[in-house]
Amino acid sequence: MNLEFLGRDILLHTKTPELNLIVKDIMQSSILTCPPETKINVAANRMRARNISSIIIKSNLTLGIWTESDCRKIDFSDQEQFNVSISELMNSPVLTIKQDVPVNELAIKFRHHGVRHFVVVDTDNLPVGIVSQTDVIKNQGIEHYLQAKLVVNSYKKSQQLLQHDCRLDNVAEQMKKNECSSTLIFNSELKQYGIVTERDLLSLLARGECTKKAAWHHANYPLKTIHAQSSLYSAYQQLISNNIRHLAVSDDNGAIIGTLSMDNIMSDIELAYVEELHQIVQQRDIALKESKKHLLVAEKIIEASLDGIMITNERGNILSVNPAFTRVTGYQEIEVLGQNSKILSSGRHPSDFYQKLWLSILEKGVWQGEIWNKRKNNEIYPQWLTIIEIS
Repeated sequence: MNLEFLGRDILLHTKTPELNLIVKDIMQSSILTCPPETKINVAANRMRARNISSIIIKSNLTLGIWTESDCRKIDFSDQEQFNVSISELMNSPVLTIKQDVPVNELAIKFRHHGVRHFVVVDTDNLPVGIVSQTDVIKNQGIEHYLQAKLVVNSYKKSQQLLQHDCRLDNVAEQMKKNECSSTLIFNSELKQYGIVTERDLLSLLARGECTKKAAWHHANYPLKTIHAQSSLYSAYQQLISNNIRHLAVSDDNGAIIGTLSMDNIMSDIELAYVEELHQIVQQRDIALKESKKHLLVAEKIIEASLDGIMITNERGNILSVNPAFTRVTGYQEIEVLGQNSKILSSGRHPSDFYQKLWLSILEKGVWQGEIWNKRKNNEIYPQWLTIIEIS
């Protein structure tokens, strides 16, 4: 904002604040796609080869999306399901998000829709990328927040433990029933826990293995564990360093009491964002009330000032003037609103004069000096100008 006092001119210029990250900054621009007739196991194989968790189904248009979480819907004891076309299992319509949406809003959108992926679209609604929960976590700068939170307040407690001799389709069914991305399995013979995740199911599907083997054959063990009283940041570091999405949570006795996943961390980020937003709104309301008081005082001072005052935006377009402005320049307010302040230029100063003027404002935040301006009646007159930048 520019504020000019005419007779003695003052210009107040506001800087544009730095923008936060938007979806475009963190999305994956390389999208894996396949036609609708692609067999589900072929699609899964392509996903594993690229080490990604989703595939977009396209013909001429985007038809649907299939993710590794959809593996929970597969009956791994039925070979026929491995040869089903992906169009029969895809999720449609596809949930999309604009590429200019702020990243800090994504956590809530993921939770609201109950998904882990959004297809990113441009202004013409054409797909330009894909963004996942993991992309958000990796780009949020959340280390300080996670260090203050404990695993015990975020992990998912074990419900029904599956035994090592259960079938794999029981594992998938359990994940689907509990809406979770992993299942703990206990081997009573080895006295050991293992875990089967959605990614394990995707790998089996990619290999086209219709298996009758017990679930333990496909489980990962020994488990990567984290103590319940550890910080979420420690858990997050373990997940990233081991390139995994799940940790087993242990108590003081070393007993396994549940699992912690990237989904759990995402829920905490969502809660933190909501709390922060609430605080910001409260602080804004308080600040707004105070600023209104100061603004009323400032308006009275400006109206009563004997100096001509002109307020402009950072492009120099006039937003308002005071009564003294009219007396000094001869212009009525209605004549200059929306006009550029160059309307007062006399043409007497060379271009390097204005270059030095703005350089002083950028470096020091202020400029003072004598300048020649022009009234409405074309009379050229000297005046003392003060220009101040408001940040």
